[in-house]
Amino acid sequence: MINNTKEVTWNREWINEFESPWGIFEKFKYANAASVKDIFCLFGTKEVRQLQSSPGKLHRNLTTLDGIEEQLISKSLAYPVKKTHYQNIASLFGVLSHDKSDINKYFYNHLVFCKHCISIGYHSLFHQFLLISKCPYHNTPLIKECPTCGREIPYILSDEYTDPPFTCKCGYSLIEKHTRKMNFSIWKEAKKLSVKDSSIKKWLSLDKSADNLCKIYFFQSQNLKTDHIIKHLIWVLNSGPIDRKNGHHMVHVNSYRKGASQAQRVEFYTFSFKIYKSIARHLKKTLLKNHITCIARLKRKAPDKEMCPYAYAFVNWRKNLEGLNHYSDSENGLKYKRHSEPMLEFTLKQNNITLKDLIEDIKVTFPKTARNHQLIWVINKIIPILILNHFYNWLAISKEFASNNLITHYTPFGYECMPYFVMEFSKKEGEGIKLSYKDPIYINLGQKLANLICPFSSMT
Repeated sequence: MINNTKEVTWNREWINEFESPWGIFEKFKYANAASVKDIFCLFGTKEVRQLQSSPGKLHRNLTTLDGIEEQLISKSLAYPVKKTHYQNIASLFGVLSHDKSDINKYFYNHLVFCKHCISIGYHSLFHQFLLISKCPYHNTPLIKECPTCGREIPYILSDEYTDPPFTCKCGYSLIEKHTRKMNFSIWKEAKKLSVKDSSIKKWLSLDKSADNLCKIYFFQSQNLKTDHIIKHLIWVLNSGPIDRKNGHHMVHVNSYRKGASQAQRVEFYTFSFKIYKSIARHLKKTLLKNHITCIARLKRKAPDKEMCPYAYAFVNWRKNLEGLNHYSDSENGLKYKRHSEPMLEFTLKQNNITLKDLIEDIKVTFPKTARNHQLIWVINKIIPILILNHFYNWLAISKEFASNNLITHYTPFGYECMPYFVMEFSKKEGEGIKLSYKDPIYINLGQKLANLICPFSSMT
């Protein structure tokens, strides 16, 4: 254990560009035969150093570094670790609007690494960023678990998972085994690394003082890991041609008009009401046209031993979106509600909270640019995609649930297959909004539809 009077073994040349805090602390532990307890004693905040028990998850967080005191660690390592880390995060986020409260969701909570980088003791913040799937230096897929035991290594400041340093609990060494002196020399070699990925280079070079603010919205955290997401963001920001052939869409609204909040609430409710009814009619005329009697049978609780998967998906979709107690209450004619109370409400009960949170987030992120007319326009573009996405998710599980006569009183999925949306607002008064998204990818939808067999096909 290191005491406060002992000089530490350290060379600031061991810290390389975009080095992660995890990499820095593992090197410190290795060079000084130190523990995480030593790190907190030397560099912890006053609050952490006064704790009578072990620091909690908040203090061990390597993305926020809330348990580390900048002044102490900068003085000892002759390097502004926290300041540089925050600057690196800002560079990774680029022109995307963000605040400290949502930083964690953009980073893996377990160690992700490049086998070539880690072999020389280098771990980059690039590797932990969810929007990046390949090492920018070697263009090789990133590794998310120990190659030997298959366990994930939590990305926190702890001795429990890497003791000795750079070593998994199973004994697998992430770095090549050399003498200490040789490793100290090898750690400097990472300075020769350069970013080869053209998308990452372009992303880092984007002008952060540009006239536009940009934010990406995800309905499912898994979407953060979508391949080529940074290429799509660059495409949006460069206002490239609309590539509808590959499922890209970009829509734009100019100017704005001021409107009363009551009018805004009515607009949201009215549009969601009309589009929902329109989509339901369309499905019954197309995909479900041969299953109308199946829907009626299921709705009136006919004593059938089997359920039609198409009918099952449709009535449960309606039940959950409308907030009904039972699927037999669906198809009774959705009534339009006159709005007199001062509250924001959508026809889609299942998504009320999600859409309200989205609206508030847009208002907070873009307070001077998100005008009423623009906000209504954006939400009205998202609502139809959300409605259809829920239907196809019900369809995806309908074979299993219908064949087992499973009646569910909850929604057994989240926002799977829901695309992410990139929203770009101009900082200039009166200018427009740009919204970009990719078509939802309903995984193996054709195959799943082919596997759906209606037990009443001869009766429809």
